[in-house]
Amino acid sequence: MDLNVRNGAELLDRLLKDTVTENSSNEKFDIIVFMQLLRERIYVKNSFVRQFLVSWLKVLDSEPNINIILHISDLLDGLFQILDDSNSEIKKMCESLLGDFLKEISNPQMKSKYELMINIILIHCGNVNDDSIQMTAMMWLKELIHLLNEEAVFFMPGILNVVLPCFSYGDESLKKNIKELSKVINSKLWSLIEKLSQEKSEEKIALLKKIAVDKLIETLSRFTITPSDINTVTTTIESLRWLLHLVYKLPQFILSQIDNFFHILIAFLSDSSKEAIELDLKILAVISSSKLLIDTNNQNESLTANFPNYNKYFSLFMTELLDLFRKDQNLRYEKGSSIIKTLCILINPEDIFRMFAEILSTEKDSEFAISMVDILNSILLTSCECFDLRNSLKDFNTQESLSLFICLYKTWCHNPIAAIALCLLSQNYEHAFNLVNLLGDIEITLNLLITIDKLVQLIESSIFTYLRLHLLQVEENQYLVRALYGLLMILPQSDAFFALKHRLDCVPNYYNKISDSNQNKLMSTPERKKIDFKELLDHFLQVQERQKFFKKQNNLI
Repeated sequence: MDLNVRNGAELLDRLLKDTVTENSSNEKFDIIVFMQLLRERIYVKNSFVRQFLVSWLKVLDSEPNINIILHISDLLDGLFQILDDSNSEIKKMCESLLGDFLKEISNPQMKSKYELMINIILIHCGNVNDDSIQMTAMMWLKELIHLLNEEAVFFMPGILNVVLPCFSYGDESLKKNIKELSKVINSKLWSLIEKLSQEKSEEKIALLKKIAVDKLIETLSRFTITPSDINTVTTTIESLRWLLHLVYKLPQFILSQIDNFFHILIAFLSDSSKEAIELDLKILAVISSSKLLIDTNNQNESLTANFPNYNKYFSLFMTELLDLFRKDQNLRYEKGSSIIKTLCILINPEDIFRMFAEILSTEKDSEFAISMVDILNSILLTSCECFDLRNSLKDFNTQESLSLFICLYKTWCHNPIAAIALCLLSQNYEHAFNLVNLLGDIEITLNLLITIDKLVQLIESSIFTYLRLHLLQVEENQYLVRALYGLLMILPQSDAFFALKHRLDCVPNYYNKISDSNQNKLMSTPERKKIDFKELLDHFLQVQERQKFFKKQNNLI
């Protein structure tokens, strides 16, 4: 541009500004028409035009008689695009102008514009290519949420969509500030949901109904649908915290969409983050025991009778978790035990073991069944989470413990040593002895010997202190001694063999006290008399025969 023309234009510009400011109270100056002219030119890319527009807005904003803030929603998007200008001076001018406007938007006359403004701001909050633009947009978002207050929950899907990714930002100066601002915004929304969930007025319920729950679930699921890594794990964890918060606080709204995210939660259990998996399990546990779903979902009679405190998603959860273990051996062996132990904290361990036992009882994949029973048996016998469950089986003095024993036993038969361990735990020593005798008809594999080795180690642990003390009462516990000697005869002369041999050598005068009597004081308890051990033994043999059949079939294939 010719220098004289440019100087003339700048002079004319100053004269026009002076004229407008001197006559700002004059009704002849039509701000609406002027704003329309600015709006038509706000998207021009030329830096000189941008500078011209910003300078005019700065002048108009400084005039008390011109309420330009009422028109800011028409220019907001364009101003944020000017922030991307390559000229640093223009960028600073625009940042300053937006800072001034931000202080003025609390004007009561602006309330009707907030919805339009927040939708514009959300677009620029997602600008990950320019930290300064994103930071400015986040500042506007924070202020608009403050002004909207409870009505801000209507925009939750969009807000969380731009806020949650910022949780995974690093500690670079500007990104760190964006992350901290995102946490403030997130905390504000969290508190609003907390507050609204406690109020039962029709007005508040109507406000919550405005939330696009399907969009909200879609947003949160987006951050959990793929495995987290070191760069995104914080965002993933916060997304799961939100799902848990919403399931707790707004179950009537969130659980209406359960079929849209239930399977995503199941699949996420193979994630690498321990904290994320624990949150995922908490959500699934809350869903499984939700009374809202118990009331609204049809259940089969078996589920209603055996698991009255759960809905159909409990059995679906357990079934799909087992399917996940079946498909992913690494998950099964590396994290399976940890996942189940965590579940035992969140849900009654007895219900978890009953459900797993019911599902696995019809399992045709014998290798998978043996593997899962081995994992479950190890958890049952050793974990602190199952302490009460072990005591219930050990005491064996209630109808519930009898029912649990039978339920577990029929599935534990997939793994002979686990079935023997269950009988030892529940002090059904004669049946344990009978099972040991049947091991002679079963193929003694390396895995089976390893399992016996583990059982011997458990017998030497504090878990089975009572069992070792029972060895002092030979007359009453002959079958216990015989069962242990039977295991000794199966073991090769390994460390486990000598450990068990040394233990049995401590039994006082065993050969002198053994008799052919079938009397057993423990077997005389009322609950034990209700068990048809002959039927259980037949079931054990049937399971072993089925395993042989399927193994032959697999070998043929």
